[in-house]
Amino acid sequence: ILVGKYSDHLPLYRYESILSRNGVQLSRSTMSRWILETAELLQPLTDLM
Repeated sequence: ILVGKYSDHLPLYRYESILSRNGVQLSRSTMSRWILETAELLQPLTDLM
């Protein structure tokens, strides 16, 4: 999800549609929460840079 969003510039609403077509029900709010949680987990690494 992170690579798609930031490297491929895929908005979450498009990701949601792609996943839905493949039978995966994953909401934008869930993906957003995962992105925020990942950012929080990576913050110590960012602080060291």
